[in-house]
Amino acid sequence: KALRRSKAVVLEVDLDEMDSLRSQQLLRKKGFLHEEMLEDTISPKTLSLVIEKIEEMGLSLDQIQSFKPWLLMVTLTTTKLRKLGFDPIHGVDRYFFNQAKRWNKEILSLESIEYQLDRLDGMPTKTQELILLQTLEELDILEETFDEVLLAWSKGEVKVLEALLFEGFKDFPVVFQRLITDRNKNWMPKIQGFLDQTGTTLVVVGAAHLVGPTGVVQLLKNQGYKVKQL
Repeated sequence: KALRRSKAVVLEVDLDEMDSLRSQQLLRKKGFLHEEMLEDTISPKTLSLVIEKIEEMGLSLDQIQSFKPWLLMVTLTTTKLRKLGFDPIHGVDRYFFNQAKRWNKEILSLESIEYQLDRLDGMPTKTQELILLQTLEELDILEETFDEVLLAWSKGEVKVLEALLFEGFKDFPVVFQRLITDRNKNWMPKIQGFLDQTGTTLVVVGAAHLVGPTGVVQLLKNQGYKVKQL
């Protein structure tokens, strides 16, 4: 109903841009090592765990040895989720993007692919390794964790969802700032601009951006807007 009423649909990024050749080139430029190998950027302990986990997932070291730690972290997570049956092609953002195109809605974005990649690539190498290590250690419980997230999301249990989504960030406040808080704040002027316009605009963002004291919902409340959870 919200989509049908909306004159425009706003996503974190333009998914056509994400699928473009330019974005693939940007990913190679920012996510790949060009003079080093992965083993030169992480500790032997982390490398040993990387080899163990990628072999379990049917990958080889040759396939990922040019990846920066942050790109390997993302790759391992998405690969594991795909194996569990969670495919980004069926994501909420992709659904509304496809529907918006089908109904000839205006499609806008809150940020660029390059900005998103810079949020990850701009982290110190040591921080990237620590996040990679945590990801490796938690891969085996990802199915259980993700099922809990999905259940809380589907029931609208905001506090449970917040606890589950933010658990992995508790030891990495700087990463949380870069990936969640800073982006939420950057989006606010645009979102307020949509609210000040006539008509309805549908904004679709990841669940982690909607919960917590620095989430978009709370930031809107701080500005005096009334927010209703449907």
